[in-house]
Amino acid sequence: MKRFVTVFILLSGLVACRHLGMGTSEHGKLLHREAAEPVGAEMCIACHAEQADALSHTVHAKDVSCESCHGPGSLHVADPPGHIVGPKDLLGMSPRGKAEMCLGCHTKMTFSWAHAQHAKVACWQCHSDVVHFTPRTAEKPPRAFVRGADFCNQCHVADTADFQQVFHHPVPEGKMTCADCHSVHGDGRAVALEPSATCARCHARQAGPKVFRHAALDDGCQVCHAAHGSPVAALLTQQGNSLCLQCHFEAKFPVIMGVDHREHLARGRACYDCHTEIHGSDTDPTLLGRLR
Repeated sequence: MKRFVTVFILLSGLVACRHLGMGTSEHGKLLHREAAEPVGAEMCIACHAEQADALSHTVHAKDVSCESCHGPGSLHVADPPGHIVGPKDLLGMSPRGKAEMCLGCHTKMTFSWAHAQHAKVACWQCHSDVVHFTPRTAEKPPRAFVRGADFCNQCHVADTADFQQVFHHPVPEGKMTCADCHSVHGDGRAVALEPSATCARCHARQAGPKVFRHAALDDGCQVCHAAHGSPVAALLTQQGNSLCLQCHFEAKFPVIMGVDHREHLARGRACYDCHTEIHGSDTDPTLLGRLR
């Protein structure tokens, strides 16, 4: 008891945490809906010892005071249990509002989070070990897992199944993590923002630049490749020529781009048997891989 009391008393001066000034956010409006004054963490602990003890075991014990999230408590002390931003208020905020509450202090992530794929998820949905309560819908926190991928798999069940395909990125083997391609807080690595850029960080040779670039790359690598796993080699989304013909099927087929492919197809040849530089070529606009 004495340990967490000391921690919170020392931090009571931080009651006016930066996000108390976020008057335009959902959380900011809740903090300023009544003209209350700060009372300090010691006053909160007098009644809420259980919550204070729980918080003292988290990273927030170092730099967050009770009133940073729950608002100034003078009116609450004078007339409990109201006049405070309580659990009902906090849980009732939208996911964006809940995130803005955290971003009030975690300001370095404010811009990137707006573009993150997880922006519709409350921070404590994943970081359930940094608050003094256990959200009913929260997942197990990252530290509960040896492999980061297992943490992500709690929500991304379909992707977990993809990694069981015969051909897959080596995430199950521990040679890659989800964070190698996906940035959970949105720092620009999200595949959805720049389709080919994420893949190019590892597959530089295929990404180019090339003098003659395969136009499919403009739509992203996922046009041809499954991101997580596939029953087809090279993580291709389809087997054989059907993959290429989804773009290259023309009205005069089997004439493709002015060349009659009838003989090649009759012999059972695959498109990439001839067009070997499938991602792009420095010498041949038809991607045959040789000067003609």
